[in-house]
Amino acid sequence: LGTAISAARAGLGKTFGLRRSHFDSDFAAALKYTTGDLHQQLENEKSQLEKKQDDGAYDLTSKVTGVAAIKADGTDAELLVAVHEYRLGREGAKFGPYDLTIDVTMTDPHGTWLMSEAKSVT
Repeated sequence: LGTAISAARAGLGKTFGLRRSHFDSDFAAALKYTTGDLHQQLENEKSQLEKKQDDGAYDLTSKVTGVAAIKADGTDAELLVAVHEYRLGREGAKFGPYDLTIDVTMTDPHGTWLMSEAKSVT
């Protein structure tokens, strides 16, 4: 369970840590923590996410502030994750935190915990 929690923390940190100047590499790093429908969903939304950040002229950064296990069994775990998301604007202006609570389903199909589903509950 501890490994699943660590992977969720890292994956959400990457997902909510996208910088415009390194968007492609940051996005690729975030995708490494996903599988299945969530992976496909993020790939489908990539250009929309990049445009939204470009239009708003901000980067993302975040901090996972808490994780609770809802259930875990062998190769699957459901976690509730609290995240502070920040937007970094022009000239270093910092906006936030935007408090998010995310229900994350983790799966370990081949020895590596990956996020297979993530739903905002706030």
